[in-house]
Amino acid sequence: MGLLEIIDRTWVGDFIRRKADIMLDTDPDNIYVENIRSFFGTTTRLARFMCDFAVRCGHFTKHVGFICPNDTCKKIIVDFPIEQVIYEDNLECLNCVSRDEVEYDWNIAKLEKIEFYRLNRRVDASS
Repeated sequence: MGLLEIIDRTWVGDFIRRKADIMLDTDPDNIYVENIRSFFGTTTRLARFMCDFAVRCGHFTKHVGFICPNDTCKKIIVDFPIEQVIYEDNLECLNCVSRDEVEYDWNIAKLEKIEFYRLNRRVDASS
């Protein structure tokens, strides 16, 4: 039995597998603070700082998504980069329109929002 097989059967192997599972389950286009908190085993406040630091370094971009308030939907209607959000608009939830819901048009300022991050794939590999 090789050294790597021995390590794989110990708590170290379990730890590495859990971290790999978290990474595989994380969509690089929808990275939430909770993903970072869980991966590093840190507080939410520190995880948010880490994400914002990654934005300042150019590795992530910060986005805000607006959630449909219909009880039968609750999906993100649309998302924007944080600096491009306009709060005076109305949004149509296409999911609700396709399901013939009575209400589908919402004032963006009244919608619940969720912040998330996106991996910036255009970062220079040397940085």
